[in-house]
Amino acid sequence: TAHAAMCRAYLERYRISNASDEFDKGQAQCQRALELDANQSDVQLALAELYLTRGEPEQARYHYTKTLEIDPRSADANMGLAALYNQEGSTQEAEQLYLKAARIRPTYWKAQNQLGNFYFRQGLYFQAMESYLRVTQLTTANATAYNNLGAAQYYAGDFENAYESWLKASEFSTNSAAYSNMGTALYHARRFEEALHHYETALKMDPDDHRLWGNIGDNLRFTQGAEARIKEVYQNAINLAEKNLLVNANDLSAISRLAVYYAANKQAGKAQTYITRAINIAGEDFNVLYDLAVATLLLGEPDISLSYLDQAKDAGYPLVLLESDPQFDQTE
Repeated sequence: TAHAAMCRAYLERYRISNASDEFDKGQAQCQRALELDANQSDVQLALAELYLTRGEPEQARYHYTKTLEIDPRSADANMGLAALYNQEGSTQEAEQLYLKAARIRPTYWKAQNQLGNFYFRQGLYFQAMESYLRVTQLTTANATAYNNLGAAQYYAGDFENAYESWLKASEFSTNSAAYSNMGTALYHARRFEEALHHYETALKMDPDDHRLWGNIGDNLRFTQGAEARIKEVYQNAINLAEKNLLVNANDLSAISRLAVYYAANKQAGKAQTYITRAINIAGEDFNVLYDLAVATLLLGEPDISLSYLDQAKDAGYPLVLLESDPQFDQTE
């Protein structure tokens, strides 16, 4: 029904904007659809997505199941149930339902995209690449599709094609993240001067992002004739990351990156302070463990760095990224 379609549209807008009035409008449309005819599959599907958005997974499961009783070929209902199984850790069941959705509607790009997202989160990057490539074939001018494909290629170690995918994404949607991603792919491909150009392009778009300054600093350490800029660049990264901590004192990314920035700037005492802070709240965040490995290596502690590298790998940091990272060329 039209009301069910409007319900789902408002819910989608709410997920993007987080504006409560969008959710309220969606809920009202869902209620109207239910009053008119509860036995239509699109009404049950809209109710499932309403409950999922409200954080009531069991109610969502009930309505996804009702949808499939009415229409067993509903790709969206299969994907919804798959997401619930995945949240519970039942990955085999989730995979089968994602695959079923893709088989039911082979030209439905959202089904391929959800399947790709599932594989990506499982660390199955080659399978994710296949699904994301299919999405680029099923849609036109879809920046998200090329960004996703680039991410899968990057984590699979295919840096040249990752760069090309991210370059394609930038043709449809230009932002600092696109150029930063391209810079990172080129950095791992050891094309440092080209990487620097892309990082600096990203920085012009977003000069207050400490991560971009940090990326430039990391890259400059492997760029001939750039030694004079390194200290200033890392100091800018430090200033901006410290500002982030004034807003959120537990910003884990800012804390671990500050350990790297201070270590690279030869401020060992400050670096150690942030290493300690990061250790206390890192858990199994492999990006933080990676930063700790970099910081301790820069401080001249290769054995401790290796320990953090091992922890990062155990937590899921892709081995191919470590093997291609010039910062660890001298680490055995």
